[in-house]
Amino acid sequence: MPLSMRFSERRELSRGKQIDFAIRTLKQMDSAVYKEFTDEFRVKAKAIGEELRARNLPQRGSPLSGMAPRTISRRRAMSNADYLNKYLYNKPRVKIFIGSRNRGMRRRTRPIVAIRFEAKKGAAGFQIMELAGTKNPVPSNYRGKNMIQGLATAGFPLGDGGRFVIPEFYRRRPEIMAMAERTLAKYMDRVSADLAAKVRRNSRFASVRSD
Repeated sequence: MPLSMRFSERRELSRGKQIDFAIRTLKQMDSAVYKEFTDEFRVKAKAIGEELRARNLPQRGSPLSGMAPRTISRRRAMSNADYLNKYLYNKPRVKIFIGSRNRGMRRRTRPIVAIRFEAKKGAAGFQIMELAGTKNPVPSNYRGKNMIQGLATAGFPLGDGGRFVIPEFYRRRPEIMAMAERTLAKYMDRVSADLAAKVRRNSRFASVRSD
């Protein structure tokens, strides 16, 4: 189960709409240049994602011993493996999605950029701990309370939308949006220059033919 954070038109409103429109326009004008843009932006966005992964995720494995692979392996022999795997913690990998729309999604929900933290299949410990307490800060069951308290004690209190990478991701939103604008402007300028040169060539050719 991946954890994904995105900037979309809905989240960024006017600024996001402008960037989204420019990305779609670039794709329509020159698909090859559009691919170069997405390749470069993906590299830059992934660098930010890897920085979040390195600085903001627990560096010594699971912050809760009950979700550590060694603990899960020991308990697996005595309990339901499928149930235990749900709580297994693995450090996730970073994947980047840019200007794409999943099948069935409306245009307004298309992400400008989505940084996805994806753990091993079936190991949801990272997502569970990242989001614990976001919907219900004071859970009624003792396990939820113990998890939230244990994470806070381990140095991971709940922040804005999460406790590991989500708060920092949204704190750096202006930086990422500015990077998208700079990168996009470079390729839009290039397409505009190519288009202007093409118009000039066609104009000269038409002039020669009319003479």
